[in-house]
Amino acid sequence: MNIMLDGIVGIEFHIKKLEAKSKLSQNDEKIDYTAVMNKMEEMQFFGMNKRMKSIAEK
Repeated sequence: MNIMLDGIVGIEFHIKKLEAKSKLSQNDEKIDYTAVMNKMEEMQFFGMNKRMKSIAEK
């Protein structure tokens, strides 16, 4: 067992920048999109809900 433990290596990363993309529109039916917006609001994901509403208004 000790021989196996000697083979374990730990790595530490320091993240300086993290980039991500989001895709809110899946070209689905409007009723599906509306249902997701309502669920986001119900779950108190207000930022996501607000962003989805701004896209829906376009």
